[in-house]
Amino acid sequence: MAAIYIVKTELEALGSEIVAHSFQAESHNALYYLGETEPALLRREAFATVRPLRFERQGGVLGKQRSIRAALMPVVSDLKAAKRDFSGILIHLPKLSSTRTNYIINFLRFHFPGVHLRVRLIPHGTVNFSLQSMTWKKKLTLWRRWAVPFNGFFPDLRYYIPAGDWVGGLDSLVDRVYVLPGASSPYPETKLFPLPPLNDYLPGASSRRSGSIALIVGQPALRARALDQAGHDRISAVIKRWLMEQGVSDIYYSRHPRARDHLDFFDESYRILEQAGAIETLLPAIGPGFVVSCFSTALFTSRMVLGDGARVVSIGMNQANFPGQSELLENMRACGIEIVDA
Repeated sequence: MAAIYIVKTELEALGSEIVAHSFQAESHNALYYLGETEPALLRREAFATVRPLRFERQGGVLGKQRSIRAALMPVVSDLKAAKRDFSGILIHLPKLSSTRTNYIINFLRFHFPGVHLRVRLIPHGTVNFSLQSMTWKKKLTLWRRWAVPFNGFFPDLRYYIPAGDWVGGLDSLVDRVYVLPGASSPYPETKLFPLPPLNDYLPGASSRRSGSIALIVGQPALRARALDQAGHDRISAVIKRWLMEQGVSDIYYSRHPRARDHLDFFDESYRILEQAGAIETLLPAIGPGFVVSCFSTALFTSRMVLGDGARVVSIGMNQANFPGQSELLENMRACGIEIVDA
């Protein structure tokens, strides 16, 4: 069996690593990452291949098609170079409705005809907690991607249109949806596969917590327009005041890797962490007594890693406005995350 994983975020890389190590240890595992930096892996040996997936711009009328083919062809080459008679190929993606990585589905079908192919979804964040309905606008978007006329010049370039929902968990091609332990999911229970407890996987996860240490997890809430500036500033002030009331003396700040120069909820008195990879991998070493954000997925994963030894707190959800907010609040309460208004 061949298992490939296409990831962009640190959480997706960590989830893929856990899947490869815990569920696909006998498979030929290959990790492909978007972006310039290789994800920091705890057990790199879980993968036979770790390489970037580069969609580099090419000129000309068929430049987009050549770019996609140039990015995906190394996946085919790697599988053929393994010189194994694969009984099937498992494609692990965060969602099916991506603009470019979606092409890997029919691309591999074309180059490996007759091989049984299935898709499995890896944790993508809080978007997985509620169903992303397939509105007519989304259906039109997918149809436009499928109907690109220039794709006809390349028989291995066919966009796969997912059925049922935007993320793809309801699609018949998806046979598993990996979920964070303890988190709910809108998908059929027959498809759900909870990941093993994160504190069983991360080294040193049972170390002692300190009530004088707090970790604030940044997120691009302003850029995503989930908060306006006034709401953001209010949350930032409440976070700082609330932590001072708890007697916290050392406050670390985790910069969101795709927030660029935007440091949501940051204050000059905080210490910015130097980190590579998912923040979850650093939690045991930091040993915070408090983990604070607004609606970051790291609140859920921190709860799983640190357990009852730390207080995990969402501050300011009453200032936010985004789809699936009520379902996210329900999940927070179910997972033992404290809710504080701002």
